[in-house]
Amino acid sequence: MKVIDLIKGITDSETLSSMMIDLVNEAPTIDKLTPILERELTEEQLQTIKSIADSGNYPLSLIKGEIAKDNRQVV
Repeated sequence: MKVIDLIKGITDSETLSSMMIDLVNEAPTIDKLTPILERELTEEQLQTIKSIADSGNYPLSLIKGEIAKDNRQVV
């Protein structure tokens, strides 16, 4: 599953808004954002995301290799 597919599945407006702002702040151009959206998530990352979603323990950051701000969990 790609990051873009995960984002498409977010139905909570506040969570989606937070995720979009995070992504655009980190990658403010099409050339920088596209590779992030096209990145394949590993099985371990998907399990982490599922666990976070099941627990409601948001927020979550999808920016690979970055330290999460505001206690977000980085995937």
